[in-house]
Amino acid sequence: MIEYETKPLDASTWDDFAGLVEENNGVWGGCWCMWYHGKGSADASAEEKRAMKEARVKAGEAHAALVYHDDKCVGWCQFGSPTELPRIHNARAYQKDNPNLPDWRITCFFSGKGHRGRGIASAALAGAIAQIKALGSGLITNR
Repeated sequence: MIEYETKPLDASTWDDFAGLVEENNGVWGGCWCMWYHGKGSADASAEEKRAMKEARVKAGEAHAALVYHDDKCVGWCQFGSPTELPRIHNARAYQKDNPNLPDWRITCFFSGKGHRGRGIASAALAGAIAQIKALGSGLITNR
């Protein structure tokens, strides 16, 4: 069984996150895990998304559990409040069935090439939940 460590995405781990994203074509062609942040990120270039994500991370406005194997970042799970991550798929249907917003959303998982199918998503989810608990807990949804 592979052992993983998780760390929060912050200014001290930005270079690890950026390295993994760059190794994987910006993630899905340049998303930089910005889609759920909304606010103009959909039409931005990959370079602009990178800069927006870095600014959010360094301002403490982006959360993720980064997964490490042998000191190398190999994946992550993005999470945040509905204010931080306002964009969701099928928003009308979701809001119809769930009019009250959750405290936290888990929106995105990623495992780097060559590391998929090895439990990274499970480690990332456990890391995200641990961070959410440390931030005060609350209701979590996967949208």
